[in-house]
Amino acid sequence: MTATVLATYVDGVFRPAVPVDLPNNTQVELIMKTAGEPVIAQSAIGSREAIEAFIQHCRVQPLHTNVGWNGRDELYDRF
Repeated sequence: MTATVLATYVDGVFRPAVPVDLPNNTQVELIMKTAGEPVIAQSAIGSREAIEAFIQHCRVQPLHTNVGWNGRDELYDRF
């Protein structure tokens, strides 16, 4: 289950702004940010989300291949 819950940190305890429907002693993972800051989440390496994010990044910022790479002969001529 994934949910976003606004909470306030008071005396070492996170107090949710709305009731949370979880049984006692349920372990949760918190991603913390202060109000107004963007959350930068990183998916697990090799996960579907990470692969999809990489593909999207490649579509938005493709490699430019028209930069005039040197061939074998040009590289050996430098010595």
